[in-house]
Order: sequence, then structure tokens, then C-alpha cells
Amino acid sequence: NMIAADLAQPMIVVMPLGYGLPDARTRAPEMLSPGTDQRAVMHEFGAGLIEEVLPFVERQYRTRTDPAGRAIAGFSMGGSQALAIGLSRPDIFATVASFSGAFIMFGFQYEPWFGDVESAVTQRITISVGADDFLVPTNRHLTTWLRERGLDFSFDVVPGAHSMQVGRRELIRLLPNLFRSHER
Repeated sequence: NMIAADLAQPMIVVMPLGYGLPDARTRAPEMLSPGTDQRAVMHEFGAGLIEEVLPFVERQYRTRTDPAGRAIAGFSMGGSQALAIGLSRPDIFATVASFSGAFIMFGFQYEPWFGDVESAVTQRITISVGADDFLVPTNRHLTTWLRERGLDFSFDVVPGAHSMQVGRRELIRLLPNLFRSHER
């Protein structure tokens, strides 16, 4: 509807299951348990996204293949994945957005997840979280860490809790700005 109303650029939206393993539907509870190496899960998902999903989409559809023609965004676990993968790959994604990111899974140890975020200074970064979301403290903590490393980004605490309504509203707010010229 936004594309038809000329409120957003035409785009292809790809929504892969974020667990990163072929048998994720049966192993999801195990993968989310406290003893699971979440970095390995994130690595598997990121590798699959970059090495399998992107090439598949580019083979099947006429797409832009430059960073300005790609964005990565997600809600909850997907928000933390989008930020970790997106910030580590400014050569692939010009826009990175996290909605109610589940950064709690990072345990306040961001270097193993994000590495050298200083290379992300060219990206357009958006982070938002619902005001009544239990993840507000971890989102604030992460944004402080990112600012200390010199990243410029928008951070908004918006109405709502940890719900897809917040994710949908934030996506609707992001879409008009995707794939258009923008000032940093």
C-alpha cells in the first residue's frame, strides 16, 4: 500500500527464519536455552543470510546489489541479529534497523557480537524500543556503548510493549526513508 501511494520505493522484502539452522523448528527451544552458544547461532544465521539468501534473491529478481540498495531490519531477536550482522557488513547494507532488539542475549558483552563497529560510520542506523518493553534497559545500554564508539544513529523509545504492533509501526516509519537519497 505504501508503494502504491508513492510513500515508499519499490522493494523486495525477504523474511528468513532467524535461527540459522535447517532444523530450527524442532531445535528452537534447545537453541534458546541458557547453555547454547548464541554467537554460533548468530554466525550460522549471518553466514546463511549473506552466502545463501542474498545470492538466491539476486539470482531470482532484478535487484540492486550495492549497499545503498540494501537494508537489514528486524524485531526482537531479529532486531539484535539485524544490528549485529548489518553493522559488521557496511559493504553490504547501507541501512540497519533494530526494533525492540533482544540485546539481552549479548549479556552486555558487545565486542564478540559487533567487533569493529567503527567501520559502520557510513551507515544509516535506527534503533527503537517500546517504552513498556522489558528490553528498554538493554537497548539503552547498547546505544550508550555504540555512541562511545562514535556511531551516529537514531534511538527512539516509542509507545508500546514487546509486541509486533511496535515492530510494525516502526517498520512503517522506516519504509519511506529506504532507498532514497539521505543526508548522514
